[in-house]
Amino acid sequence: MVSRFTMAEVKQDVMYKKKYLETIANLILNNEQLSDVTFVVNKKHYHASRIHVSAASQVFASLLNEHFANTTDKELVLTNIKHNASLFNILQYIHGIELNLTSMSKLVLCELTHLAERFKLAELHDDLKAHVSNIKRFKMNSVVPMLNTARTYNLTKLYDKLKEYVYQRAEQIVNHQSFLNLKYDVVIDLLKSNWLYAKEIDILRAALNWHDENIMDVGKVNQPNNE
Repeated sequence: MVSRFTMAEVKQDVMYKKKYLETIANLILNNEQLSDVTFVVNKKHYHASRIHVSAASQVFASLLNEHFANTTDKELVLTNIKHNASLFNILQYIHGIELNLTSMSKLVLCELTHLAERFKLAELHDDLKAHVSNIKRFKMNSVVPMLNTARTYNLTKLYDKLKEYVYQRAEQIVNHQSFLNLKYDVVIDLLKSNWLYAKEIDILRAALNWHDENIMDVGKVNQPNNE
């Protein structure tokens, strides 16, 4: 039997979508009166919804449960976060607010990638790795955190492109303050390369300075922040 219905006549669900929820989320986020938890990062306060944060991240849920089990103080201090914008972007994501990755600084992007892993926001973490992997232009002030990030998450193509950038500017890199923030395995990888063309005295000085900054005890490495 041939159906009498054409494709145009097949009933389809009508979906209604409006930015109402995002508007509400924008009202809640960082609104002291409407929020019920305040995160403190580098002495700056960020007001948020405990329900949103706990539902999005089991790590946040555990932190909040432990915190409120011992106090009624709404403020919870978070450490090991260098850039305030990194946490604010995490909170925006959790509250359902769009993130503009294109306009975000590479320093914040790198730290945000690590924070997404730290707070077990798997989808955000995967999306950030994919986005960071496609970055093609680099600057001296962000090449170190990008190297650390690429190495940490095995972003091989990005790591190779970054190394090429470093080799072309080896003398600048080894004399740059950020060299001290390289991860141990990245330092070793760069120093053993035959393509790191710079004055031997500059390379030696950079290696010694890195050692003094990062080796706390014999055989114990103080890994620099990936951010």
